[in-house]
Amino acid sequence: MDKDIQPWAKDIAVEVNRLVSKPGGMDKFRNKLKQWSVHHSKQLKELKKWQNKRQRCFKKLAELRKDSPLRKYTSEPPIKEWEEWLNKHPRYFKELIARLEDDPIRERGLKWDWGYVDTTKGSKMISKMISKTIHGWVPPELALSAEPDIDMIPLRRRRPLRLDEKYALLAAVHDHGFEESINPWLNRSPGTKGDNNRDSLPYDVLCYNIVDKIESQESKLRRYLAHVEADLKARYKKKAKQRKQVDLAKLTPREKEVYEMTVKGFSQAQVAAKLKCTKQNVSQILKRAKLK
Repeated sequence: MDKDIQPWAKDIAVEVNRLVSKPGGMDKFRNKLKQWSVHHSKQLKELKKWQNKRQRCFKKLAELRKDSPLRKYTSEPPIKEWEEWLNKHPRYFKELIARLEDDPIRERGLKWDWGYVDTTKGSKMISKMISKTIHGWVPPELALSAEPDIDMIPLRRRRPLRLDEKYALLAAVHDHGFEESINPWLNRSPGTKGDNNRDSLPYDVLCYNIVDKIESQESKLRRYLAHVEADLKARYKKKAKQRKQVDLAKLTPREKEVYEMTVKGFSQAQVAAKLKCTKQNVSQILKRAKLK
């Protein structure tokens, strides 16, 4: 157990370890971590797309004279001048112009904002990056205040957390306290699709910062622990309900054995390992017995 982790966080790590030790618990946590990572990757792509749009806008603003209405602050935003400017560059502002038909600038308004523009001359390999600050009028969706909110540490969010975020936080607390890691990207077999470092980066950052970020967050984490435990219990109840609906008398001994392990929460890989058969064999048995 890590000595840096707070006593109450150690208790939570122990509770999480209890949950992942149950049949199917580790698989559930790892699946939720992958779900969280996929969502986070999508957010990063959206952020990069937004940054590119904003950079293109300010780059074009930088070409205008400083006394241009679009680069000069006034009490009323230069709506007419802005629309005329867009239409002068139809290819450059293709997306913004397309939006004007359904959502005119005169209805959305403009915001006075600032941004950095790269003014490096020559090769960036041998020159230092030089940038200058540009002030100007931009659509509200490109203002700095509209930047997509990306946070690898979900505890700082004011909105209610998604279930996968709660799993991710608790997994990070666990992995900071125990040698056996929940991290699904560790020990990936050679040749497996994807890049370990790229896929696990958000979770690695979360684990690295978790000790500092959970300070004074005990009540939240205990609440998230209760939510996750309830989710796991609901999963077990669902499996038990499926068990009641199956006529065990019609199953062969092998099918019954596979079925019993499956409803206890064991994954197909775990069942295959215990019964010394392939995962495909287990899948076929479940399909034949109409349990899949």
